Amino acid sequence: MDSPQTNLDGGVGDRAERISRIVNEFLRKCAGGEEVSPVQMIAENPDLMPQLGEELRKAQIIVRAREQAEVALEANPA
Repeated sequence: MDSPQTNLDGGVGDRAERISRIVNEFLRKCAGGEEVSPVQMIAENPDLMPQLGEELRKAQIIVRAREQAEVALEANPA
């Protein structure tokens, strides 16, 4: 049986790589203006919890910060 740090695809490195790919996809879609559901991404990859959830929460903070910065720049152009 697999330990919490491994998955069927391989070891810890594979797990971290999968999480990274999913988070990067989330960020890319958000930057492109797509509606993205972190809940759906988690539901599609439950084996990557809780780390995936933590990383997606961080990514959401980044997305919100970028959006706020864009609004601020539009309100106060250089």
